[in-house]
Amino acid sequence: MMEDKEIKQKSNKKQLILTIVGVLVLVIAVVGASFAVWNYVFNGQLTNTISTNDISLDLLESNTNIITIENALPMSDNEGKQQTQTFDFAVTSKTVKDIDIEYNINIQKLEVDNGYASLNDNQIKVYLTDYNNTQKVAPTLISNLTNYKLYTGKHSHDTTHETVQDKFKLRAWIDGAVDASNWNQDTKLQYKFKIGLTSEEKQKSSYPSVVYRYGTNGVKLGDSIGSKPVYCDVEISSGTQYDCFETEALCQAFLEENNYTETDRCELGTTGFDYTEDYTTLNKNFFLKHNISNEGTVESSEVCYIKDNSLYCLKGEKTDDKEEGYISQYYEENTNTLKTSFGESNCSVRSDYVGCSASGLNADANQDGYVAADVGSSHCTVYYSGDSRCRE
Repeated sequence: MMEDKEIKQKSNKKQLILTIVGVLVLVIAVVGASFAVWNYVFNGQLTNTISTNDISLDLLESNTNIITIENALPMSDNEGKQQTQTFDFAVTSKTVKDIDIEYNINIQKLEVDNGYASLNDNQIKVYLTDYNNTQKVAPTLISNLTNYKLYTGKHSHDTTHETVQDKFKLRAWIDGAVDASNWNQDTKLQYKFKIGLTSEEKQKSSYPSVVYRYGTNGVKLGDSIGSKPVYCDVEISSGTQYDCFETEALCQAFLEENNYTETDRCELGTTGFDYTEDYTTLNKNFFLKHNISNEGTVESSEVCYIKDNSLYCLKGEKTDDKEEGYISQYYEENTNTLKTSFGESNCSVRSDYVGCSASGLNADANQDGYVAADVGSSHCTVYYSGDSRCRE
């Protein structure tokens, strides 16, 4: 049986720094034509814990502390995701406050051992799931992580003061695109890193941090969640609702700019910003994800889609006030997500655009911050202005 190893330290400080010194050591040791590429070494020790009221990180590793993968070479994402050797850990918190605790899981690169040269960040992929193997972070090159941040989560505590725990499985591998043809008996390469955790108390909010939506009503940055009256242009003959706006004047201006016919009208509706915290209830394979502030307003929006039973999201960014030629900070990450989920052979790539298509589902990202997914005439989009919209 696996045994949880837990260290807890308490402090009244708000900033948390938790570090696992359980290190994943990726070692290449070539002997003749036989490759023994990886050793996972789990030391199972925690250091330097400065925590809020009773929060801990548990290691959930095998009692041998060592997992070895032999005869391995750079592998595809599908192979990497199916590895049975995983680094298992959990983030656990218990507080005496009615408070939210937001935490970040980070990659912390270490110096390689003597005698080894280091593999590069753009040669190593990481893949994070929960304990049920539900994807949390798609296979991603470490070089594509922003400031080495792997994942952000939140524990919401109420007056019951119950323990909250998130369990994770981490897989890592050498990217299949890495050229290993020159590796020989003299090759000594290594990539070594540990998992770090930082956390911060957040004032308790009655709003969810993330909501999902599929509908015709438009959402803009700064919109508040909840139902509110909106004006929509409606095709009278069919009763089909299209784009929606906060005021009738904005709706009328949209009609005029797009040369709509006399059968189109702006009418007051009450659908507003309907949302769910569980995207599976939408019964859609693409939809919008809105990240919500503590005040209940939309901070950013993403277009998400389900491909091969995994969830992928393309991050939108408000770029209409940037200089011409601005490249979204998420463009490289979105490009990697598209190539990973669809496969590069199913993608069309230009310097300023990536579009992918498979099994009737299409998704694309522009460098100006525009992202979208569609099936036929139905689509969800986050525009470079930061506005978002779905249309049947």
